[in-house]
Amino acid sequence: VDYDRSFRRMTYTVGDIDVPPDVYVADIDGRNERRLTDVHRDLLNEIDLNSRPAETVHWNSTDGTRIEGFLIYPHNYDPRASYPLVVMNHGGPHAASGYGFSFKNKLFSAHGYFVFMPSSFEARGFCDKHDDAGRIPKTFDDGAEENFGRIYDIEAASSYVCARPDVDCDR
Repeated sequence: VDYDRSFRRMTYTVGDIDVPPDVYVADIDGRNERRLTDVHRDLLNEIDLNSRPAETVHWNSTDGTRIEGFLIYPHNYDPRASYPLVVMNHGGPHAASGYGFSFKNKLFSAHGYFVFMPSSFEARGFCDKHDDAGRIPKTFDDGAEENFGRIYDIEAASSYVCARPDVDCDR
């Protein structure tokens, strides 16, 4: 986000997990929004990135914490088939992946993979705890409880997704 000197107009990017971002401009209150760029028009006219929209999924970790993640379907998904899974675990909170577009994830999808992005940082309050570098654990032992919680979250996430009949976790 960027603002003009008078703080009356702003520019920002808009995109989501299925659509690459473009630049928009609007009044500071959000009125008079206008798209400024269409950078990916030629690419999106040439290839189909979204044969099925991504899905937000929820599951309980081993300690009962409700966790959220995002599941990108394989290109030309057929519910009668089964597909291998790529888990895109992320660091964070500053390097967190979320509900944003990623060409890398779409490449896996295009090659017939489910792409799963579990995210337990917000559910566990890590984003609030780690809002500056001085509060991030310096070693694994310093943050053992949080680090093990993340491992258990990813294990529970994998079990949740692998229970689906359309996911083949042995490939």
